[in-house]
Amino acid sequence: NVAKVIAVSTGKSVQEITNAMLARTTLNAEEAQAWGLVHDIKSELFESGSELISIQCPLLGPPEEEEQPASRASPDRRRGGP
Repeated sequence: NVAKVIAVSTGKSVQEITNAMLARTTLNAEEAQAWGLVHDIKSELFESGSELISIQCPLLGPPEEEEQPASRASPDRRRGGP
């Protein structure tokens, strides 16, 4: 389970991790590093001068409905409707 994986990564007991999870504990960056969950804390996502490339694609509309063969009964007729 997740608590066991985190316990192995942090060196804390499964019970300690489970208690923190049940308490919905939120850690800031420094606390996460102290727990052993984070190796480095960076103030910037990218190094200065890095090139960022954005790939965009057009949004697709909803799929077109397929026409049903004429031999199929309408939903009302299948349920015994008019």
